Amino acid sequence: MDGLPANRWRSNLASAALGTAIRRHSIEASFASRNFLFASLVVVGFANGISDRVSLALAETDVAAALANTFGISVIVWSAWAISLVFLMRTPLQPISRLDGIVAAAALLAFLVPIAPLSWLAIAGLAIHILRTSPSASFLQRGAWILLALTVPMLWSRLLFVMLSEAILQADATLVGWIVGTPRLGNAIQFADGSGYLWIAPGCSSLANISLAFLCWATIAKVLNRPSSPSDIGWVVLACTAVAVVNVTRISLMGLYRNHFDLLHGPVGATVASWLTLGVTVTICLLGTRRDLPVPPYTGPAVTFPPALSGAIGLVLAVTLSLKLPGLMLLTSPMAPAPGFSGEAARLLEQHGLEVDQVSPGENLAGISGATGACRVRINDVMPQGWQQSLVAGIAGDHHLVYLFNGRNYSEQPLLRTRADYYWSRLNRYLGRNVPTRPVIVVIFTPACNGLPLRELTELSGR
Repeated sequence: MDGLPANRWRSNLASAALGTAIRRHSIEASFASRNFLFASLVVVGFANGISDRVSLALAETDVAAALANTFGISVIVWSAWAISLVFLMRTPLQPISRLDGIVAAAALLAFLVPIAPLSWLAIAGLAIHILRTSPSASFLQRGAWILLALTVPMLWSRLLFVMLSEAILQADATLVGWIVGTPRLGNAIQFADGSGYLWIAPGCSSLANISLAFLCWATIAKVLNRPSSPSDIGWVVLACTAVAVVNVTRISLMGLYRNHFDLLHGPVGATVASWLTLGVTVTICLLGTRRDLPVPPYTGPAVTFPPALSGAIGLVLAVTLSLKLPGLMLLTSPMAPAPGFSGEAARLLEQHGLEVDQVSPGENLAGISGATGACRVRINDVMPQGWQQSLVAGIAGDHHLVYLFNGRNYSEQPLLRTRADYYWSRLNRYLGRNVPTRPVIVVIFTPACNGLPLRELTELSGR
């Protein structure tokens, strides 16, 4: 009997040691599992990928407003990312292969580069690797499909817009012009009251919402683990069409009711359209999967990061985001043209006897105007991507039109040159180098302006 307490003490000590060993093994297994390796990379990659959008949202408004607007990133994107992360960690622990290590190292190197979009390219590559090396219909593979779909609105649709921006914007403008019933000039539509033109900007394009509809469908389909079928195409097309209708309707209302333009175009209109788009998208995607059985409840272990792994992720996040900070500060500052052009141009016009005034930015074109007798001249800064060419042509009408860029003049905007200069400047800003964008200037003048200092203005644009 005297030895019983000692035996119990030994038993308790052995149980404690066994528990410690199990916890240590669990932590070591987590660090050595491909599940947690991929999940950690997804956390780091997502944070780096959205860093430019978050910085821009914080620069444009206060923290509370940015949070309320989810930093300008759709709730669908946030939800898809969270679900993909959970799915990656739900799979039973698997050892890290040599190829996993190579892919992870390549992704980490991409995250270290201070160019935020490169993180999405790395995430896409990581998702493709997981798809190729994971069992079919496993949590790991389903999470990878969602992850790959996540890169569509965050990377691929943006690249597609850069390449086909003119056709995409004109498609939106065609639909809006048909509803409003007014003439269209490229991506510019005349207001119903004839008071000016409504210019469809890149941020108003339906493409972004269409890519979100695709992501929503992919996420819900993988959550339900439903196999693909030909009917999926019809449901995806229906969801994309619905979100395009919401967007086109909002723009059309702006064209029909110019007195309410600020309300429809401002935060109120944007918020209503955003939530309406979300509701329509989710509803159609759920209807498209309504014949599937309910998802069985998950009975596996908790899907949380071990504290030590969380600390490692936090350290990597701090390093990668700090490398992007100088570039993000430059990207959120105004990309103004070379200083002094407007002032110098105004002085040139005054020296030639023109009365100079500021142009009202009613058509989203800031600049100056000059007049003397029958001579009328207007000088405006335009976007280097060429998105305002149709608007400029509408304003010019039958007047003369000249573009000025880098010390040369052109009858049409030299898109290859101006776009290359813009994206080169933006790339340098990502890298922390403040390379200014050269101004793209348009000069509109009447035939009566015989003494217009066009040569001097051209030289001024190259300074």
